[in-house]
Amino acid sequence: MRLSTRASAGRCVGIDLGTARIKLCGPRGERLSLTRIDREALISEAEATRLARVLERRGWRGHPVRLIAPQGIVRAAELSLPPRSSGAPVDEIARQECRRLFGLDGGFELSLVPLPAGRETGVEPALAIACGHDAAEGVLAPLERAGIEVTAFEPAVTALSRAAGSGAVLTLDLGAGSSMIVTSVDGEARYQRELPDLTGPLLGLDRPVTNAARREALRERFADELDRTVRYLAQRFSFSPSRSLRLIGGYAECAEPVVGEATSELGWSVSIDAGEYALAAAAALDAAPDAPMLADPVREVAA
Repeated sequence: MRLSTRASAGRCVGIDLGTARIKLCGPRGERLSLTRIDREALISEAEATRLARVLERRGWRGHPVRLIAPQGIVRAAELSLPPRSSGAPVDEIARQECRRLFGLDGGFELSLVPLPAGRETGVEPALAIACGHDAAEGVLAPLERAGIEVTAFEPAVTALSRAAGSGAVLTLDLGAGSSMIVTSVDGEARYQRELPDLTGPLLGLDRPVTNAARREALRERFADELDRTVRYLAQRFSFSPSRSLRLIGGYAECAEPVVGEATSELGWSVSIDAGEYALAAAAALDAAPDAPMLADPVREVAA
């Protein structure tokens, strides 16, 4: 297994194993989601077999499959590493630091994304993205047994960064089981922070926010998170994101009115970019640059 952080050529199928639904983006931009039949496992044997049947029925078998690595098995952190020109064993130092930070005992895949130099001298900062082999095998093995060959296993942070395009962009992903905030510059990842207490169900975003006190509390919560991120970016990288927030994930539409109020305090605008299909679409991005990415989604409850 190799943790991929780059797009690949050819017409691909992007898959996002969400907590509530599995989202797919087809080789021509078609979108489809499957309601989960088993939420206990990241992907069960029954779910993998069902997914294989869907790919067959849609005529997507044979296309490269790029899978977004579930957030629960991917860890990321910024590391200050010795310059490679120093002759130090940079990769081994990074692996040791990831073992310490993430509690990784067994083998794991590691990708180092270079970051701009900060105020600290004599170091080369990097965004370390790690995924344990056993955890990854637990996801990939059921798919392979079902006949689905995954050609790329990509972290959400790099897929979302690539999809954000040019400029300094802030993306907020609000999901059912995990949420995170990502900053990218010209398609390259710069910063990621997981938000375990900011998921849709925990915030009650599965229903309209009509209570004034609850709406105000949510507005303050989002405003605090955004302000914290912007302050850190200004201190660490000496830049500010463009004054627009990309809001994605299964709860993007429900959260948009409240998040919009929070961003307006910063003088920002908010836009919903692909909603719950953003990760699956990002995985397949560059595979078909002329794809109709706004194709109408198809929802399948059983297959």
